[in-house]
Amino acid sequence: MDIEPRILDALIEIANVGMNRAATQLSALLDDEIRVAIPQISIVDTAEVSATLKMQLQQEVSCVTQQLQGQIDGAAMLVFHSSECEALVKALIGSLDNMAGVDLRAYEHEAMTEIGNIIISSSTAVIADMLGGEIMLTVPEYEETTISELINGRVNSEADHDMKVVMMQARLEASSRNVEGNLIILMGVRSMQDLLDRIDAFLTQAAG
Repeated sequence: MDIEPRILDALIEIANVGMNRAATQLSALLDDEIRVAIPQISIVDTAEVSATLKMQLQQEVSCVTQQLQGQIDGAAMLVFHSSECEALVKALIGSLDNMAGVDLRAYEHEAMTEIGNIIISSSTAVIADMLGGEIMLTVPEYEETTISELINGRVNSEADHDMKVVMMQARLEASSRNVEGNLIILMGVRSMQDLLDRIDAFLTQAAG
């Protein structure tokens, strides 16, 4: 799908407004200065996801997913390499070594779910606020899976199988470590076209 550069630039700006909101919430929650940024966005077909992520289809990932309904119908997924998941939790929350009596895996999953929920909900709320409309979210779900299962499972569960994917490179910076992941928004072609049309109208109004 060919996207005008001004539309893509506007989407990056809108996404970063959402990331700033997410960073504020995470900083307050974790009592640390957290910075979250989206330096790059790509809009691709589902078959191009693996190459865009620079991951193999069978590579294990950690993912927080929320279904979207309203202005955007589809799913939002915050994805990290599984090897970076524990590093992210340590960077944002601190060492887990001294948490005696705590199920560390369960704690890690709970922390990732909350982080994912904040980032996804902040992003979608800003899209809805700035472009008009409403986006409703389901309860976040954490899973460890592969890129292939993640994308194919979501595509097969959607009524509209002709899907587009918004790939947002997400960079999280804490005091001790920088971690990169991807915010993936999977939506049907109709939702994608509506999103692009709303951005175009937003830019036209701002220029007028």
